[in-house]
Amino acid sequence: MLDLYKLYKIPKELRGYNIAYETVPELAWDKYYYNKQPFESSKYLYNREHLWAKSAEISYWYAVRILRGRFLAGEAIVAIDAGWACAYAIDVIKGRFIEAESVIKANPYYASLYTF
Repeated sequence: MLDLYKLYKIPKELRGYNIAYETVPELAWDKYYYNKQPFESSKYLYNREHLWAKSAEISYWYAVRILRGRFLAGEAIVAIDAGWACAYAIDVIKGRFIEAESVIKANPYYASLYTF
């Protein structure tokens, strides 16, 4: 995702700067996952599951990097994206992702990777 705030010399002066980093999953993830203060970041990451569940990509990364297991709140959004659903089945579930099988099998590339 293109982060337009990085292209501006003083991004904090842009209208909506604070709101964007609290409501857009990709921006919030980048801000807090890569934060140099691990305790504050981890506290934030766990408290924002409702935000991570709005993005298939961030739901996948949250499950893989933070939970190291299934992220049930994010599975509905992951299930509608063939690429992330296939990766989620392989890396997180390590088996069939029944809710997403129709989407995965509709895409020939991901269907070939999904061998469960």
